[in-house]
This record gives sequence, C-alpha cells and structure tokens, in this order.
Amino acid sequence: MSIELTCLLWSAALGFVYLMTQAALANTDNVGGIEPNRDREPQFGLRAQRAGRALRNFLETYPLFIALVVVAEIANRHGALTHWGAILYLVVRVVYLPLYLVGGGIIRSAVWSVALLGLVLMFIGILL
Repeated sequence: MSIELTCLLWSAALGFVYLMTQAALANTDNVGGIEPNRDREPQFGLRAQRAGRALRNFLETYPLFIALVVVAEIANRHGALTHWGAILYLVVRVVYLPLYLVGGGIIRSAVWSVALLGLVLMFIGILL
C-alpha cells in the first residue's frame, strides 16, 4: 500500500477520533440536555463548541485530501511531494484537535496553514 493510501486509512481513524471527541464533549458539556430528535438546538459548553468547530474544520479539508489521494493512486503519480504532503496533512491534523480544544489561537491557525500546505504539496506532486 502506498504512503498516500496509508495516510488516508489513518486519516479515517483520525476522523473517527474527531467525531467521538465532539460527541463525548457534547454529552458531558451539554447544558439543558440533549433531545433525541434534535427538535431544538442544544446548548453546549465551550469545550463541546470547540470540538464541534474542529470537526467541521476537519470535514472542510478532508474531501480535498481524499480526492488528492485517489487521483495520485489512479494516475500512479507518487513522489516525494505527494508522500510528504500526505504525511504532513495527517500529522498536523492530529496536532490540530488538541490545539483547538485548548484554544490555541494563532498557533492553531498556523498549524491549519501547515495542513493546507500538505494538500498543496500533494497537488503539485500530482501535476509534476
């Protein structure tokens, strides 16, 4: 299995971690109880709100990562840029979640930019 596909596999596990973190914090930080049918928007504490935003942020870039991995595989366009881009994206997304949960500020934004750089490297690697 290629490095890119390996990173894609582990990123699926990471997506599960993002999802479960958000769900766990939503259940523990919830103010006013969660309704099973979601007829009204629940009120969450700060940690659960941050976890939800981190999950949404992950889901915004994840389709791009999947697409780049699939194109690299189908076109058989592997090289240092696609390898390091995939690794960079995955590792930085691992770091991003705890940073988001504690606040992170400008460091969190910088880390997000590095993840985006990983996607750009993969794109360039596929084109070259």
